[in-house]
Amino acid sequence: MLSVACLGLAPSPVVHAPRGVARAATPICAEEGAESLFAAVAERLSNIGAANGDAAAASPSLEDAPLSPKERVVRALTFWGRVVPILGAYKAVELSADLPAPVRLAVGLTGLELPSSEEETEKAYEELHEWGSVRLEDTIQELKGFYVKTGQVISTRVDLFPEQYTSRLSSLQDSLDPMPASVVREVVERELLQGEPLDTIFSSFDDEPLGAASIAQVHAATLLDGRRVAVKVQRPNCEPKLKGDVGNLKKFSKALSNALPIDYYTVFCELERALYGELDFLQESQAALKVHASVSHTADGAPADPAVVVPLPVPGLASRRVLVMDYIPGTALNRLSATLKERGIEPGSPESELAGRRILTQLTEAFGRMMLGAGFIHGDPHPGNIFVMEGARVALIDCGQVKQISTEYAAQFWRNSGAIPAQCLRHDSETPPPLQVPAEARAGDSVGQRVAGDRRLA
Repeated sequence: MLSVACLGLAPSPVVHAPRGVARAATPICAEEGAESLFAAVAERLSNIGAANGDAAAASPSLEDAPLSPKERVVRALTFWGRVVPILGAYKAVELSADLPAPVRLAVGLTGLELPSSEEETEKAYEELHEWGSVRLEDTIQELKGFYVKTGQVISTRVDLFPEQYTSRLSSLQDSLDPMPASVVREVVERELLQGEPLDTIFSSFDDEPLGAASIAQVHAATLLDGRRVAVKVQRPNCEPKLKGDVGNLKKFSKALSNALPIDYYTVFCELERALYGELDFLQESQAALKVHASVSHTADGAPADPAVVVPLPVPGLASRRVLVMDYIPGTALNRLSATLKERGIEPGSPESELAGRRILTQLTEAFGRMMLGAGFIHGDPHPGNIFVMEGARVALIDCGQVKQISTEYAAQFWRNSGAIPAQCLRHDSETPPPLQVPAEARAGDSVGQRVAGDRRLA
C-alpha cells in the first residue's frame, strides 16, 4: 500500500500506522516527515526553556499565569505534528485511488503498493480510521487544554466523522483524569470561603468526582441544611492554557486553510466565543436561570411545566471558578445503553423504545421552546450533559455554553424548517404555537424506575 512515511508523513513509532496505509517506510523518509520536524523544533524549544531554568514548578500554583510564547509554540507544534500526519495519510489514500493506470503502474515499479480495488481502498480507510482515532485521542489526552474541547465536538458529530473517532473520543465528554481532592478542596475554600474550612457550609464533601472534563470537575456534597448539591470546580491554571491553545489553533487553521478540508478557522472562532463564557461560572449561573426560564414557557410565552429539568445555582454560592448547584440523580445519556442492559432492558425492546421516545419528546419540546420562544439556547447538549432521571425524566446540565438568537432568526428558522405546516402559525404574529408533549411522555411507570439508577453528574 502507499507509504505515508515516504510522503513525509511518518507515523509515530509508539502508535503503529495502519498496515494498509504505511508500508515501505524508510529511515530517511521518516526523518524528513512533518512530524519529525515539528517534534524536533518542539524538543529544542523545551530544552532551551529548561536551560533557562523556567521549567514548571514541582507543585502547581492555583493562580492563573499566561503561557509563555515558548510554551504556546511547543504545544502547537506538538499538536499539529501529530495531526498533520493523520490528514496527510487520508490525502495519500485519496490520491492513490484517483491515480490513472499508467501512473499506478509507474508507482508500482518503485516497490510501493497501492490499493488495487475499491474493496482494498475501503479496507485502507477503515484501518486509517482506527489508527487516526487512537493517535488523536492519545494526543488530546496528553495535551488536554482546549484540544479536549475540540475532541468533544468531534465526538458528537456522527454525521461528519467516522464511528471510530466519535466512539473513541466520547471519553472526553466527562472521563478525563481528575484533579487531586486536596487541590479541589483548596480551590473551594479559597473561592467561596475566604480560606475557611469546607465544614463551614458543607456537612459532607465527596472526594471522588462525579465527572471530570477539560475545564472543571464536579463533586457531590451536602450543605449544612441537608440539601444535596453538586459542586463544580474549575481546574487551576486552565484558563491561560485554553486561551493560548485556541489562539494557536486559529492561527494555524488560517495559515493552512488551503490544505484543510473545511474552514476550521471559523469553527475555532465560534468555539473561542463559547469558551470565554464557560470559564466564568458566575456567567454560567445566570445562564442556568435563563435556560430554566426558557424551557418553563411555551414558544408564545405562556408559563408551563418545565420541558426538562435544569439544575439551578444555590444563591450566594458561586464565584468565577466554583459553582454550587442542584444535584441531579440519574444516568448520563452516553451511559444509558449500558445501564439499561444492566437492568435487563435490551436495545430495541419495547421498554427501550418507549424510554427513547420519551427522551426525544422532552428534548424536542425543550429546544423548541428555547429556539422559538425566548431564543436563549443551551449550546452544549452532548450526551454527557443529558441525564435521564426516574420516570425517564430528562435533565439538561452544564449551561456554560449558551447562545442568544434573534427573533428574526427564530422566525426564519420556523419558516424554513418545514417541520410544522405554515398554517399552524398564529394569525396575529409569526410566533409558533406551543409544542405539545404527549401524555405518555410525561407519565412515569416501571420503565422509568428501571432506567434511573446511576447517580452521576458530569
